[in-house]
Amino acid sequence: MRVVDEEDRSVAIAVKNVFTKCLGYFPAPVLFGIIINSTCIYWQQSCGNRGSCWMYDIVKYRYAYYGAISALRCCTIFCYIIVNKLIQPEQSEIQNYDHVEETKEVQTLPTDCSNDKGMESQTML
Repeated sequence: MRVVDEEDRSVAIAVKNVFTKCLGYFPAPVLFGIIINSTCIYWQQSCGNRGSCWMYDIVKYRYAYYGAISALRCCTIFCYIIVNKLIQPEQSEIQNYDHVEETKEVQTLPTDCSNDKGMESQTML
């Protein structure tokens, strides 16, 4: 959130939260439910309707579950690399900033120590 202006920061956080919920929290249980159900060997049958799974193929379950996690993680890393390449300034721009010397003068405000008791009485009110 460092790239967003201060007055737009709350909106940026809200938009980020909406995308996080829409792309992560809502479809994840459905996706993993489909993956887990695809490894079922024996389904409960009741009046011709399919019920819950009674037996899973453990080897297929392991490969499907960890394969989905690995694929999603690879997609995340790929997107992270793409965003870093798009945001990262070019090397020539970085070198131009190295040659700029900034000198900042520190200004101190004069203080009047004789008026300290007056300040204490104001803060006590």
